[in-house]
Amino acid sequence: MKPTFKWLLILLALLIIFFLLIPVGIYNSALYLIVIVGAIAITFTGLKLISAATAGKRPTPEQYQAMSESEQAEYQSKTKNQGCTIIIIILAIFFGSAFLMILRETLMESSELNDYGSVTMAKIVDGNSISSRKFDFSNLVLAFKQKNGDSAFYKHSISAKEFKGYFKNEQIPIVYSTRNPRILRILYTPEELDEYTRKEKAHEN
Repeated sequence: MKPTFKWLLILLALLIIFFLLIPVGIYNSALYLIVIVGAIAITFTGLKLISAATAGKRPTPEQYQAMSESEQAEYQSKTKNQGCTIIIIILAIFFGSAFLMILRETLMESSELNDYGSVTMAKIVDGNSISSRKFDFSNLVLAFKQKNGDSAFYKHSISAKEFKGYFKNEQIPIVYSTRNPRILRILYTPEELDEYTRKEKAHEN
């Protein structure tokens, strides 16, 4: 099998796995890990594919030695330009694939809540916030009673700014998926509460 075809198949397999096969529940439970691993794997495979496709265009050591000084200088200049291009390609593939995976997860969660959402009140039992200008790791630990009577305790990520507006033991309205209770959303406005309540009643009828 030619290297170009091999790396193309591997890239297609990775795209299918990370963009089609991983279910929303797994994405939600380990989003950042999946995004980082997926983006690195796709970027590495994409570079291997580009390298294999352009392998025949690079001179061998013997061919390089046979070049004149002016030809060698021209080749080195082209190589430097290609290096800058490769860096741009790496960044574009990595951040582009990471963005698309996060977007996919967001759309899947929205669809999950639209189809299986149930509105209830959740109690804030814990939470923590670590943030700076470059990162924000803030979350609430929410406890709520599921529709089937089981109790649920899940962490829900929010922004540091939002975190300051909540306090322990506060009751807040949420919508969660009856199929994957880990998937939930805080309902911030009466309009959101009414919207998901209507959808829940529509699915029950």
